[in-house]
Amino acid sequence: MKKFDSLLIYAYGGPESMEDVEPFLRNIAQGKRISEKRMAEVLAHYALFDGRSPMNGTIRKFMRLWAENVPEVPVFFGCRYAKPALKETLRQMAEEGKRRPLVFIPSPFGGYLTTYLEKWTQVRDELSEELGEDVFSEAQFFPPFSENAHFLDAAEAVISETLKSLPAEQQT
Repeated sequence: MKKFDSLLIYAYGGPESMEDVEPFLRNIAQGKRISEKRMAEVLAHYALFDGRSPMNGTIRKFMRLWAENVPEVPVFFGCRYAKPALKETLRQMAEEGKRRPLVFIPSPFGGYLTTYLEKWTQVRDELSEELGEDVFSEAQFFPPFSENAHFLDAAEAVISETLKSLPAEQQT
């Protein structure tokens, strides 16, 4: 395998405003009905963040830092359920001649990896057909980090520090 030529952050995605929340949820549901009660609950949760997924800002901050520190390897952002959509991002990458991305899925839930890969394969195949060439067949994926010792140690440290800051009666 050749060295990667780009970094792709392939995320779940999230809304950027309150107006984006309902369409985002309907995209996730993929045609299944969402009860009005559940929709109201989720809208209330997103209202706490003005309709923005905190993850989007974190990813964009990382992208800025990456671009400053590793400018020779461009970084891209594509989502399963929100904008920028994975297909739009992969199309842009193909237009820029990028074919060997290193793909990072920023989810600690290893069980979801199959659904990410299914969507990846679907989009890659659609683009390959549209462009008349096999695109992204040399992509490399970071392994899931849900069982990585460094990730678990870091998570444990943050949880321990947070618990220590709580009153004793709330630490159990």
